[in-house]
Amino acid sequence: MKIYKNRTFDRWARKEGLKNLSLCNAVNEMAPGLYDADLGGGLFKKRIAKPGKGKSGGFRTLIATNNEDVGFLFLAFQKTNAVTLTHMKKKL
Repeated sequence: MKIYKNRTFDRWARKEGLKNLSLCNAVNEMAPGLYDADLGGGLFKKRIAKPGKGKSGGFRTLIATNNEDVGFLFLAFQKTNAVTLTHMKKKL
């Protein structure tokens, strides 16, 4: 599977210390159905563990896929920032 990330996501991942290998592993785990939510239209929610910690306190990511051969990482947030994200969606 080819995996792409936009510039904003890449900057965020580097700042948080996420390595490309852990991002690739997270996207490849989705093939057998290991994801947190199917949001429809090829959009999935997937948790990624923080370096040295577990997934429960890690990051939430939104991944778009195209026919299971391409994955796009474009949005991620920490669990504590989920409330802020919900308020942002309401304003839109």
